[in-house]
Amino acid sequence: MAPLRPLLEDSGVLKVMHDCRGDSDLLFHAYGVRLANVVDTQIAYAMQQQMDAGSTPLPVSLRTLHVKHGFAAAAEVKDLARDEMTDSYWLRRPMT
Repeated sequence: MAPLRPLLEDSGVLKVMHDCRGDSDLLFHAYGVRLANVVDTQIAYAMQQQMDAGSTPLPVSLRTLHVKHGFAAAAEVKDLARDEMTDSYWLRRPMT
């Protein structure tokens, strides 16, 4: 964690994450890292929906945001990666 700590805590470096609550919690409690200058795309989406439609949406997945904003190819890549990362993937030996 030592090499990443300065970057993650640097308020001069913008970090863009999606639903970083769990990541933030883990980094703080396990390593004492306090994230700084983070834009959470899930929160940004909720704020946009609140301003545009006056409603607060349920949490949205990154895949849903990719599709909604025209990045369907990114969503497809994520789906392919998920399919590859099944339990059998981790049992393959030798690993490359």
